[in-house]
Amino acid sequence: LWLRVHSRFSHAVVPAMQQEDPGAPADCRICGEAGNLVSPCSCRGTIGMVHADCVVREDWRCSICRKEMTGDVCLVLGSAVAQALEVALGTGHPAVICAHNRDATLRLGAGQYAGAVTAAERALAGAEVAYGPKDSEAGCVLANLGAALQGVGRHGDAAHHLERAVVVLTSACGERHHTVAMVWQNLAGVYQGLGRREAARELLQRAVKVFALRSWTQPQLERARQQLARLD
Repeated sequence: LWLRVHSRFSHAVVPAMQQEDPGAPADCRICGEAGNLVSPCSCRGTIGMVHADCVVREDWRCSICRKEMTGDVCLVLGSAVAQALEVALGTGHPAVICAHNRDATLRLGAGQYAGAVTAAERALAGAEVAYGPKDSEAGCVLANLGAALQGVGRHGDAAHHLERAVVVLTSACGERHHTVAMVWQNLAGVYQGLGRREAARELLQRAVKVFALRSWTQPQLERARQQLARLD
C-alpha cells in the first residue's frame, strides 16, 4: 500500500540538484519564477526545467510529457525535499510530514525498503505530534511504515503498525472505505507470513466485499481474490 499525501511549500528552501544552463532563461515552467531548477522528466530543453517542489506540487507527474516522476532522480529529489524542509520548518510541519511520507512512497516503489522505513518513521514522528496518533494523516503514514517493515522482513513490527492503521483509518473513513480495505489486504499478507492463515483469510474476505463495490478498485479485487486462492 503506497498511500500518497500531497503538500505545497516554498521552493526557496529546496536545494539545487541540477543547476540550469547559465545561458537558458532562469524560469520554472510550472510557476514562472527564477531559482534552482531540475529536469526530472522526458522533456528536453528549458521546457523541462522546474523547481523541485513544483514537481511535488504537480503530484510528481509532468503535465506535458505525462511521465510520472519515478526512478533514481525522484529518489534523490524526494529525499532532498524532505531533508531541506525539515531543516527549514521543523519535524512537525505539515509540509515536512508530507515530504517524508512521499519519500517513503517513492522508496517503496523502488524496493528500497530500509530507506522507506526511515522516511516513514520520520513522517510518523511528525504526524503524531502535529495531528495526534488517531488522525487519518497518521493512519496513512502508519500504513506505509507497515508496508516498509514487511519489505525488510520485520513481520511482527509490520503487523503492529498495520493494525494501528486499520483502527485509525476505520475510525476516520469507515469500514466500507477502499483505503481501509487496502490496509486489510496488506495486513493479510503479513499475517500469512506469520502463519496466521485464518486471520489473513478473514481480512481478505472483507477486503473483497469492499473492492467489489467500485469499478475502479478491480485490480485490488483481483489481487485479493488471488491471495485468497493461495490460502485454500
